[in-house]
Amino acid sequence: MPKIKSVLELSKFKVGQTVYWVVLRADDTTSISHSSCPMWMRTEHPKVLYERKLLPSLGGSRLPKLHASDFFLITQLLSQQPVVEEFKIKEIRRSANTGEFSYLNENDECMPESFLFCRRAEATKERSRLRKMMLEWLEESG
Repeated sequence: MPKIKSVLELSKFKVGQTVYWVVLRADDTTSISHSSCPMWMRTEHPKVLYERKLLPSLGGSRLPKLHASDFFLITQLLSQQPVVEEFKIKEIRRSANTGEFSYLNENDECMPESFLFCRRAEATKERSRLRKMMLEWLEESG
């Protein structure tokens, strides 16, 4: 058996390999660039983006009356969908603290090894579990 040259050879996945992950993505109708807003809106509560119709309404719901940072979090979550995507590995990293392998894709998005899936079916099952978890959270918090 040949000697290993780098501890990275022990990683489960290899550079160039395509695996799958579950990620929250907004559809194009709910994304807006902060820099495309007029300067005065950048300093206002994010509700302004909905009131001025720069972002579409959230399914006809009234806007939540929350602090700006909480408002941003909840509206971001409401406008996202969990999707299964391919994750083509561009780089492998190993944590000096935990020894865990992490992988970067072509967009420099990073995921730990245990959160990536070999098969699309496994990722689809995780997406369903995530949707169920989100629904349970909404029911419990209501």
